[in-house]
Amino acid sequence: MKHSALMLKSIVIAVSFALTACGGGGGSGNGGGVHSDSTETGGKPGGNNPGTGEIPNGGETIPEPVNPPPAQPDPDKPDPVDPTPVDPTPVDPTPVDPTPVDPTPVDPADNIPVPSSNPSRMDSSESATKVPLSKNQYPRSEYGEDNAQANLLNLKDARDQGLDGKGVKVGIVDLPIDVNHPALPDNVVDLGQFGTPYNGKVYPHADAVALNIAGKDVRGKKIGIAPEVQIYSASATDSRGPGLINLLATINAFYALDKAGVKIVNNSYGANYYSNKQWYTNIAKAYLNADNPADKSASYIGRFVSLVRDDMLFIWAAANDGQSQPSIESLFPLIEPELQKGWIVVAGVNSDNTIQQSSNRCGDTKNWCMVAYYQYEIANLYAKPGDDINALPLTYITGTSFSAPQVAAAAALVKQKYPWMTNNNLRTTLLTTATDLGAKGVDSVYGWGLLNIGKAVNGPAQFAFGDFSANVTDGSYVFSNDISGQGGLIKDGTGTLILQGNHTYQGKTQINSGTLAVNGSSQSATQIGKDAAYLVKGFTGSVDNSGTFISQDATVNGSFNQTAAGTFQTSLGSRTTVNGTASLAGRLYFDALKAGFVPQTGTKVAVINAQKRLGEFDSTEFSGGILLDGKTVYDDNNVDFDITRISAQKAVMDNGLLTRSIADPAIESAARAVDTAFSQLDGIPAANQYSEQDKELFDGAARIQNVQSAQSLRRSLYSLSGAVYSNANMVSTLTLGKLNSDFMSSIQNNSDEVNVIMEFNHSQNRWNPTVVRGKQNTNSGIFGISKKFGNGLSAALAYTFQNTGWNEQYSNADIKTNGLIVGSFYAPNRWNGAYISGSFGYNRFSNDVNRRIWLGESSEATGAKAKGNVWQLAFKGGKAFYLNQLILTPQLGLRYDYLQQNHFSEDGASGYGLYARKLNKGVVAGSASILTQYRFGIRDTVFDIFGLLGVEHDFRDREYAMRGGFAGIHGNERSGKWASAKTRWNTAVGGNVQIRRNLKAGIQYQYENGSHWHSNSGMANLKVTF
Repeated sequence: MKHSALMLKSIVIAVSFALTACGGGGGSGNGGGVHSDSTETGGKPGGNNPGTGEIPNGGETIPEPVNPPPAQPDPDKPDPVDPTPVDPTPVDPTPVDPTPVDPTPVDPADNIPVPSSNPSRMDSSESATKVPLSKNQYPRSEYGEDNAQANLLNLKDARDQGLDGKGVKVGIVDLPIDVNHPALPDNVVDLGQFGTPYNGKVYPHADAVALNIAGKDVRGKKIGIAPEVQIYSASATDSRGPGLINLLATINAFYALDKAGVKIVNNSYGANYYSNKQWYTNIAKAYLNADNPADKSASYIGRFVSLVRDDMLFIWAAANDGQSQPSIESLFPLIEPELQKGWIVVAGVNSDNTIQQSSNRCGDTKNWCMVAYYQYEIANLYAKPGDDINALPLTYITGTSFSAPQVAAAAALVKQKYPWMTNNNLRTTLLTTATDLGAKGVDSVYGWGLLNIGKAVNGPAQFAFGDFSANVTDGSYVFSNDISGQGGLIKDGTGTLILQGNHTYQGKTQINSGTLAVNGSSQSATQIGKDAAYLVKGFTGSVDNSGTFISQDATVNGSFNQTAAGTFQTSLGSRTTVNGTASLAGRLYFDALKAGFVPQTGTKVAVINAQKRLGEFDSTEFSGGILLDGKTVYDDNNVDFDITRISAQKAVMDNGLLTRSIADPAIESAARAVDTAFSQLDGIPAANQYSEQDKELFDGAARIQNVQSAQSLRRSLYSLSGAVYSNANMVSTLTLGKLNSDFMSSIQNNSDEVNVIMEFNHSQNRWNPTVVRGKQNTNSGIFGISKKFGNGLSAALAYTFQNTGWNEQYSNADIKTNGLIVGSFYAPNRWNGAYISGSFGYNRFSNDVNRRIWLGESSEATGAKAKGNVWQLAFKGGKAFYLNQLILTPQLGLRYDYLQQNHFSEDGASGYGLYARKLNKGVVAGSASILTQYRFGIRDTVFDIFGLLGVEHDFRDREYAMRGGFAGIHGNERSGKWASAKTRWNTAVGGNVQIRRNLKAGIQYQYENGSHWHSNSGMANLKVTF
């Protein structure tokens, strides 16, 4: 252990001076660093002299900071200009499996793998197919900035999915980052210095890397690829040079990042292989020829192995020496192939997608290498805290130092989309979705090709590195790229993974837990574990099912085998085709009815059609089974189901849905209407092209028959009944009857002047039958006049109004009425306190209903505005008995309420909204009451307090159910209703005060009670005599 640590330390001392720059052109093996070229451009790519700083030996100087001009107001907005198309343009290439390569050469002296001298020898002679750029591009910004670099990377497709890196951590091992740079996000975490600080001038190389990943937009130009990512900085400088990285420090930095939960790490530095072959050899020997496992684990490569096993993904710049092999760090998977699952090497290309002359090629790392853009524009690199970055010129940076961060940022977006992905998942996704460049397939120059962010965020395009293990811990995720490759798919975790498109990967699919769904096609043979589900809407290869196979008109191209532990789940009306042998056991489970399928008694429905059938299901079950029954039948090739449809009326009785509630009539009427509608649908001949209305009706019928429980059926039937219309009319006519009674009590005028009558009422009614509940809130009033005509005769005329809100289960009604009422009061002296009065009223009403109709397990909004008239004719008589200051008046009354409602029809709800024909209904109500009054005076003021006890009885049901059936399929069944409280007891207390000779005011409280019904109301009135 000590020997290996000392060896690592000696290697670091020997090599730390020899690290080459990964940015801005090549550096020599001695004295090179992470310098890169950066030129301020004012927003125009390339600036005036993009080569500033180059020197003959290929190294680069650091451009002096340019003092930024003072902040200026935003420039005038020019007319938008479309960016000039850049060719070639990356989109989806035809998937190509990696090109096979010769075994890695082995140095016979040291028995270690070494890079080949001619890595291009196995490249294809064919050229990659040129593909067009995605049409989903950012336009030029309103300030004139182009977005060419974002469009070349196909960034908008990712951003349109809401992906910005939020919640993902990305590490940068480099020189120190200025966490206060105004263009960086506020959440940069500085883990500190792990190397030996350099005391000279600090070059902002790491700042440029960070701005590449997460820099803020400038004047509308998209800069940072993942602007909401959280950056972790781990500095690994070496005191012996301004741009040197200390290797021992990088290992410590990696462990610190790992401890902080950072799994994606950008590394824009590296050592030149050709100048440091001995270092490569020493590193390889320390790992491959270690004396024991402990020394092997403690070696430089061994430490990387442990980090990769801990799910870290290392992204490396290829370096800028223009050589056929990338940096030494890039080559480490040659020494230990296991590193490949956490290793990506990035070379650099020009904007025309050709390899940049100074960039190293992928070489022997081609199977874990790709390319991104060598030149990149970022916010002003030298901006200081407080500077307005939108008023400063952009900085143009070059080098693979800034190609690598493009891939690191893309990895963050993929990780945000699929947070369960491992390092192996991420590198597979990023590499296989790259756009093929150069030689066809994976080649030694471009590796897998050009980074395509918009495609990468839609999942892998190949299973190229063996089986793809997807441990989807929870939630639902979609892979929408077509997937090819030699590998297979292993699905773990309780979440759901959906494969959209056409998939041709050759390996097997193993579903151990959770759900895998294919929405398209897959040719992979699939095994379903006991805790797993496989949903197919399209085509699949052979299936071996010990869990749950869910078929939505699936086609199995191969055999289907189900064990006794398995479940075959499908919708009744959905047919599964097996192009092979179907071996059956276990359970057949119908989870629903296929959309648009309406079962009929005696119909045989196809379930499975196979070339050969063996065995039978052990049992058949329905998800609900409330409205359906039947049996499974078999022949040599088929599994069918003979249907028996249960009528809604029978289901209501069999499941005890009638609870002796006054709402039971609504359930019964809806059940009759549903059975009638289904019978009518049975009479519609089968056709390939139904009308849109018929399609809706069949779909709605299937949803109704798909009820999952007795309570769901009750809910559906009640909502289908439309009882709210009848109930709203009931409470409205009772409110109008109360207004009529109040008006008749105000007609009498004992003065010779005209009385002005003003009255305002507020009432709250509750109607609470079993299971359902109703609530009414009403504001109503009267404004009129009364006049005495002599000999005990008075007459009155008034305007009445009512605004009522009625709410019940899944429904509400807004009722408005306006009307006129005329009446008279006759009490001649010779009658000794007896009187008779009468009234006649007319009201125009509008009943605006909004409600939800439940069709099985889902609901839809509907409603209508019902309009009509209410006529009322009333008579009342009584006899006053005077007992000193106490007056007792028994009273009898009779009222006739006649409602006329126009026809109406509800929209939506798949045609199962209510259709109502015209309605005419009259109800006679009788009343009896005793009124007790007590009058007294205090000084000159007369008071009158009273109490009343009464009863009102309807001589027929006050229900306003309408005939007509459903909007999409008319019938003669009645709509729903509640059984009204025919007898209602009431009591009232109140008082009046003669404020002045010509002004009288009063208040009253009334309580009413009937079967499941009670009402509280308050009234204030005012009489003014002129």
